[in-house]
Amino acid sequence: SRLFQFIGRTSPCSALLFSAMGCGSSSADSPKNPAYKLCKEAQKNHTPVNIASLQEAVEGMSAEDLNRPGGEWQWTALKFLALWKGRTDEEEAKCNAGEAARILLAAGADPVGANFATGPLGSAITYERYDVLTAILDSLTPSTWEPIIEALTAQRACKKRDFVGGEWIEYEGRRGYVTHQISDDGGITTREPALSCMIELDNGVTKSVDVDTLVVRPSVYPRVKEELVKAASKAGCSQEMLDRLNGLEERRGGYTDIAVPF
Repeated sequence: SRLFQFIGRTSPCSALLFSAMGCGSSSADSPKNPAYKLCKEAQKNHTPVNIASLQEAVEGMSAEDLNRPGGEWQWTALKFLALWKGRTDEEEAKCNAGEAARILLAAGADPVGANFATGPLGSAITYERYDVLTAILDSLTPSTWEPIIEALTAQRACKKRDFVGGEWIEYEGRRGYVTHQISDDGGITTREPALSCMIELDNGVTKSVDVDTLVVRPSVYPRVKEELVKAASKAGCSQEMLDRLNGLEERRGGYTDIAVPF
């Protein structure tokens, strides 16, 4: 169920998963963005970014060119770093995605993207790429924090086909947690979640409910929350903004312990 939950959190579902594995066409890659190619190859091959080449690549590059997406999934160089994942502890130990991210950000890389959830920052939060996450958070000013906090703390009314496994929710005015949501056919790679799920309410009641009767409460993993609050405080955000971040629900578990062959 954890693998299904992992796939369900992606957007688009399997597209993000398989592209994160390095699949997808390169025919649309931008020739004006050598930084894109360096970060893409590092993510695809699970290797460190060539820092010297990256520094050379961004020299004199406009922000427009640096943020130009490429490939079938239209990712930017920074998003590739947010989705870098080693297959072994040894590969993770050699990862320099955070250092590379700081170079891109200093050169004008967009940390948020057109869609918060699937942009560089949203991806670093979802997939717990902490070195890239802290690099992005350190680059933010109080004015850029405001829309980010709005996105992070927004509640979401569910539709019938939403993925909700592992989410904190409200059901008929009561707080609860989605303990289980399966696919319609019982497979682990389906793109279609079940129309119902199992929830556990604060009063201890466990029941099966229709997904479209739920409201998702905003949540992040505990370490993500810690990093968000620390960085926002350092950036000089108001107490009201800090309180909103501190009010985020804390998700259980994490994506870093899932056995997916990245």
